[in-house]
Amino acid sequence: MRTVILRRSLVALFAAAVALGAVTQAQAEDLRIGYQKYGTLVLLKAKGSLEKRLAEQGVKVQWTEFPGGPQLLEGLNVGSIDFGVTGETPP
Repeated sequence: MRTVILRRSLVALFAAAVALGAVTQAQAEDLRIGYQKYGTLVLLKAKGSLEKRLAEQGVKVQWTEFPGGPQLLEGLNVGSIDFGVTGETPP
């Protein structure tokens, strides 16, 4: 009985993930990423590999530099960026 419920839950979760992915993929033309000057995202930005991979899918990456974590979180809250990483210590 538990395995049947678990299987049904997994199928429902998978279906929801696929549907959400289709909706997001249809809407995502720009990916706005916030980063800090000394963050790990700087490495990804410097290599340009993210832009190359996402360009194949029709997504343009826009980078926005923030002076610190609080400002980056505010950018997430107001919707000016879609993704960002905080919590790194300055050099």
